[in-house]
Amino acid sequence: MERVSEGRNGDGLQYSPVKAEVNARKSFLTAGLVAACATLFGIGETLQYYLRSRLWGYPFSLAGSLSENVLTSFVLAALTPIAFFMSRRFRLGRRVLRQRLLLHALAGLAFAIGAVCAIAALVVVRKPDLQFELMAWKLGTFYVLFYFAIYWAIAGAIHAAHYYGETQAREERLVRERLEVLRSKLNPHFLFNTLNAISTMALQRDHERVTQSLGLLGDMLRATLDDTLPQEIPLARELDLTDKYLALQRIRFGDRLRVERQIDPRSLDALVPSMLLQPLIENAIVHGVGAKPGDGWVKIETRSADGQLVLAVSDSGDGFPATGNGKSNGIGLANTRERLATLYGGAHTMELQSLPAAGAQVTIAIPLRRGA
Repeated sequence: MERVSEGRNGDGLQYSPVKAEVNARKSFLTAGLVAACATLFGIGETLQYYLRSRLWGYPFSLAGSLSENVLTSFVLAALTPIAFFMSRRFRLGRRVLRQRLLLHALAGLAFAIGAVCAIAALVVVRKPDLQFELMAWKLGTFYVLFYFAIYWAIAGAIHAAHYYGETQAREERLVRERLEVLRSKLNPHFLFNTLNAISTMALQRDHERVTQSLGLLGDMLRATLDDTLPQEIPLARELDLTDKYLALQRIRFGDRLRVERQIDPRSLDALVPSMLLQPLIENAIVHGVGAKPGDGWVKIETRSADGQLVLAVSDSGDGFPATGNGKSNGIGLANTRERLATLYGGAHTMELQSLPAAGAQVTIAIPLRRGA
């Protein structure tokens, strides 16, 4: 087992010219998008007025209506930083939903009143014979609700873009972490030991075992390097991948390695992170069975209860050191921990413990979700 205590180093904030350039570019693109939307909104309002004038016989001036509606749209565009600031500073979430909704409602009201007052002031500037208070009151009787709805539309679009970006970034992190896990398992030592065992059998002219071993190695490599393999797969498929890995390990250890299973049939269709068990079993074999002379064993257990799927891998090694804190910085367990945290957040547990008699055990509990 990996016996190194886990630690995490924080990175200090540092100015990056490249990041500043990217942020500036995003700001310009956002401003351009807002301006384009404002222009289209003004043109759409003008078209609406034109259609109404044709239906009901209202007088219509294309130049006057277009300039007025585009100017009104750019007033709304000038107020969009309110929605941007509030949406980025106060994200809507389950734990703070009520408080954040109230804050956004107040911000939306300020946005609407500010828009009404600004548009009324522009109208009075163009037509000095009108009174500001009267114009603001007339506009406010309808447009306050309309501009309030526009604020929520902007805030909703910003939230949607944020959560979409988070989802994309989360998927990218999962792919990177999975590749790191795979790289840690397909290391030169693993390949060297397996190929060395195959070459030994070839020298002994054990053609049947050579053919079987090469097939297993090919299946293992094909499965682990498959980019289409989902992040979560049914436990039955994960156990099948694990069997291929154990078969390869038996080539090296022979009868020294004994594998015990205690699998709950009700858990076979439960979804688990792909390639979850292999690093746990690898640690159990290398640091448990391989670190001691004589025979050894590895045990795999699964069970489902109370809406959780529990998986445990134990071995006959020396267990964890008494001074350990139950965590590890090694590649296998550390990447497993990070993958679980990324997939399930606080809805999972991962415990490392020494067994009373001898050996170590890793126990993982994740939400129970059924797959096809």
